[in-house]
Amino acid sequence: MLVEEFERIERAAPETVRLEFVHGRPVVKPGADGARGATLVHLVGAFLAERPEPALCPYRGRTTRPYGAVVGIPDPVGITLRTVKLRGCA
Repeated sequence: MLVEEFERIERAAPETVRLEFVHGRPVVKPGADGARGATLVHLVGAFLAERPEPALCPYRGRTTRPYGAVVGIPDPVGITLRTVKLRGCA
């Protein structure tokens, strides 16, 4: 295929696909979707700035305990951790 033929086909192709000319052959690739992804990230960021609920941001409801304390992990785990061995880690 000639480059001129490829350019004519490329101009007629819809914006949802991208054509490339590789080793004398046309290759069809999906179009980029970056604009929609950036919009979604912006909307999620704006929502979280307005409503920073602990369920959406788990670290906001965090509690700390001193090293060596006994820490209970709630259900469904339901275990108790003894943190005495962690004293030397800090």
